[in-house]
Amino acid sequence: MKYLALVLSVVFCSGASASEINRERAHYNYQMFCQGCHAPGGASVDASVPRLKDYVGTFLRSPEGRGFLARVPGSATSSLDNEELAEVLNWIVLEFSG
Repeated sequence: MKYLALVLSVVFCSGASASEINRERAHYNYQMFCQGCHAPGGASVDASVPRLKDYVGTFLRSPEGRGFLARVPGSATSSLDNEELAEVLNWIVLEFSG
């Protein structure tokens, strides 16, 4: 149920701005929990990992796509709490959506 609370709390790009998230903390959490697979610039480390750069924004087109971002294994099993995960997902969207 972690992802359900997250989906309900995440604003993604509907009014999200850099001032609404702690960009430094979100970037740190991306470095610690995401960039090992998705690379520092969101390009991915190999073909088995989806790239984020210029692609992650396509998931924002539907509620199902936004929910999917919260359910992918790296998100769903993350040790981040809901607020931190929502923040890093919003940061990812702001940084990499294209």
